[in-house]
Amino acid sequence: MQIVQARIDGQTFVVAGGEDLDDVKGRILEAARAGAGFVDIESVDGRRFSVLVTPAIPVRFEIFEIDDDGITDLGQTFSSFDLADQFELFDYADVES
Repeated sequence: MQIVQARIDGQTFVVAGGEDLDDVKGRILEAARAGAGFVDIESVDGRRFSVLVTPAIPVRFEIFEIDDDGITDLGQTFSSFDLADQFELFDYADVES
């Protein structure tokens, strides 16, 4: 069984099996490229979350398998999606405090 965990701004959500991961990633990229936006994600327990995504919020997906005995094999199936890898972030170095 495949498990997908989304880690968004330090919070972890277990994504529902029916969610299209490529679609979720696309909606996250679209919100970040627009500067900010809410993205709806359904969790495995049926709750829907609306998470605010901005270019400064880290987003990561972990995909792993659980076998019939409940043993996970993280080493072979780890996958990551990072917004910083998808587009150039704003340069805040010149901002004065």
